[in-house]
Amino acid sequence: MRPSKVNQIREQILREIRIGNYPRGALLPPERIMAEQFGVSYMTLRKAVGTLVAERYLERAHSIGTFVRCEIPEHKVQKQLGVVLPAWSAPEYLDFNMYISEASEHARWLVKVIYARSWEEKTIADLWGNSDAMFCMSIRDLWTIPESLQKKFRSGGKPVVFCGSVDGIGGVDAVVDSPEFGLVELACRLYEAGYRRIVQVEQFIRNMAGKRFLNPGMHQIGRYMAEHYPDVVLDDTSLLFEVPRFELPHKVLTEKVRMLGNSLRGALIVTPLSCYWGVMRGLCDSGMRVPREVGVLCYGDRLEAWYYCPRPAVFCTQAREMAFRGIELVRWREQNPDAPPRHERIVAVFQPGETMDVGAGNY
Repeated sequence: MRPSKVNQIREQILREIRIGNYPRGALLPPERIMAEQFGVSYMTLRKAVGTLVAERYLERAHSIGTFVRCEIPEHKVQKQLGVVLPAWSAPEYLDFNMYISEASEHARWLVKVIYARSWEEKTIADLWGNSDAMFCMSIRDLWTIPESLQKKFRSGGKPVVFCGSVDGIGGVDAVVDSPEFGLVELACRLYEAGYRRIVQVEQFIRNMAGKRFLNPGMHQIGRYMAEHYPDVVLDDTSLLFEVPRFELPHKVLTEKVRMLGNSLRGALIVTPLSCYWGVMRGLCDSGMRVPREVGVLCYGDRLEAWYYCPRPAVFCTQAREMAFRGIELVRWREQNPDAPPRHERIVAVFQPGETMDVGAGNY
């Protein structure tokens, strides 16, 4: 038997709620406007809304409008996790989107992802208003988050978890990238492999405060070795570079590596995984053999890196672990709304590849 028009509209509105278009707490459009949108009479729409009010999906507020109830059980309507990712076309962000979607599916949450270039974009505040919780990866320095948005994040009204770093903002939960916890074992391994010169690849940008490094956590590898092994030399200037606007870092880095050429013999180049191809192209052009004459260690996590040739040796925190731990932190905050901010630290691990000679001796 074909369902009545009222039941059809009820199902359409309920679907809008379940897929997150009308999230918990949202104010629905005026009923006459909704009737036009669904192509039915005002009375049909009103009866459909009335049915959902009776079923406790919606509630009417006199002289204000109709709201989606905040107390709808999760077994009836999935909760929505709003995710903010940087709007840069990097493989690791696509990977993270997949991981956070997987983690959310395990937790039976609905995911809504936006890509942003600035904390001032209105879509972020809108996402906060339309989601049951937020998960944010740093898109710019956290101190640039507008005060109005910071107040929302710290209000305790819903869980908000940051991923990677919390420098520049306090009073929030975070899953923190902590390479320092794996440094002792990594440094010992590098030293035993015979690496005595560490050449750090780093990109910087200029802002009002001066120069800002894009990968400050990665610097800890060379600094730790130089501080704990007297015969290890850290070179953090030769491959420090700035990228002109609208150009790729690979081009600038390839030219710098090519110019250094044989002076890199015996060194271990430590580079962000995002700069890997610039380093490798420069070494290839200068005739340097990897890993026989120079080693390369990358920092970062990309699924596709397993298929690079040569496959890079990598030291990094696992993005998948960060996503799952982030969802756990969201659920914990739901149950502990008044607890102090909590930081989950993720230990970096070393993954051997084909760009380091683990049997190398002193050069």
